[in-house]
Amino acid sequence: MASPPWLRNLSQAFKAHRLGRPGWYVELNRDRLRVVSAELPLRPGEPPDQAHKRRAVSLSAPPGPATAAQALSDACTLFDAVMAGTWQWPDPAAAPSGDDPSHLQPDHLNRLTEQLRVCLVGERMTTRTWERTWAPFLQRLVASAADHHTGDDATLLAEYLRRWEANTRSRQMAYDRARSLWREAAWSWPGEVAQLRGNGKAAADPEGVRAFSDQEIQLLRERIEKSARLGPSDSLAWDCLVAFGLRPQELVGLEIRWPWGRPCSGGHPLKTLQQRRHTAAAGAGRAAG
Repeated sequence: MASPPWLRNLSQAFKAHRLGRPGWYVELNRDRLRVVSAELPLRPGEPPDQAHKRRAVSLSAPPGPATAAQALSDACTLFDAVMAGTWQWPDPAAAPSGDDPSHLQPDHLNRLTEQLRVCLVGERMTTRTWERTWAPFLQRLVASAADHHTGDDATLLAEYLRRWEANTRSRQMAYDRARSLWREAAWSWPGEVAQLRGNGKAAADPEGVRAFSDQEIQLLRERIEKSARLGPSDSLAWDCLVAFGLRPQELVGLEIRWPWGRPCSGGHPLKTLQQRRHTAAAGAGRAAG
């Protein structure tokens, strides 16, 4: 079967770049273009006696006249690197480049998800946080890739994000998780999907969040004191939240002390706050506020 004209022109241009050096070919193999040569280095693990075996490297550019210029550039870059002794076989466990038509396959996305998990868990979050607020979103992304076989990032991301209602916090979280995955893979993020992130404030209650009244605050404290499961330390924690506007997470590592340095027992009036391993104490003016 005769080669198409664009492939013959591509081969001639590649030969001209090599200055006629023989033993290098650009071939069309099914739906991929590849460079074939016995001068390509040994693959990792190959025995030395296979040094003169013909090997093939697939190009990222898809076949066709519209992409022939990109294919020629990739083939020439490959040839120059092999001649300079700097070219190496790609790591099969590494994420494919964003130009690879197969980079959105579910297997690749699963490996990237695991790579991102290793980077985040233990450094920026706990395993529980990952399993509750990250893994479900990325699993939906992999499912979208399995349902819609596409090599276009914007198309896949649009299908994935539309699984959630617009202008919701869930849509925003899905967007942010996917963007973190793209950043981990060093893929270009398509700007056209930015509008799909939405604005969570559009779905928020226009009256905002209602604060507890003084009567409700006192009622909740009385319920803590009457509880059989809660003790004085829980009452003290509640007083910290109310008096200083702290968030529950900010109580971790805090130690309550009297001005003379002795720790307060649970339930005593708050005089100062001292963070563990620090000596800075809150003044009476802050307590009054």
